[in-house]
Amino acid sequence: MPDAGTDVAPASVVVAPSPVAPPWLEPRAAPARTGAAAAIVIAALVTLLLQGLYFHADRLDQRPELRGFYGILCQVVPCRQPAYRDLAAIAVDQLMVRNQAPGALRLDAMLTNRGRAAQPLPRVRLWFENLQGTVVAERRFAPAEYLDQSAAGALAVGQSLHLVLELVDPGPEAVSYALAPVD
Repeated sequence: MPDAGTDVAPASVVVAPSPVAPPWLEPRAAPARTGAAAAIVIAALVTLLLQGLYFHADRLDQRPELRGFYGILCQVVPCRQPAYRDLAAIAVDQLMVRNQAPGALRLDAMLTNRGRAAQPLPRVRLWFENLQGTVVAERRFAPAEYLDQSAAGALAVGQSLHLVLELVDPGPEAVSYALAPVD
């Protein structure tokens, strides 16, 4: 029995942390295949990128900054580079409609390519409106309908084309007209 004058603390048990870490925390030796796996992932990403460029070529090729890249790509990979199209860059200038004969009109206009590259001639839409802005007559013309046979099928940068159309007069309710390139 212990002395009443001496306080002795009971012996405490100290538990030391286990020197064995759980398996998910143990450092692993780098497998020999890490380089091969990285190469496969990179090859898959490059393949995915090239597929995206190939299958979306019709839209992406219209961007001036990618057009040169597609020119090179289509020399290596069998593909057809679509023609450059920027309808907003084709200006309609000097549009004039005059009476030709009773019931007939003559339309004269200039189409000018203000784009960054040559482009094929567009279809054009001609419409007449009444005083309320309602379309009373409309027609679309393909290039073959407004070109003579000797004209080229494309507009070079800065080139203008004189367009002449013989039309049936849409009547007195048609008080305004417009012409625009369309797809």
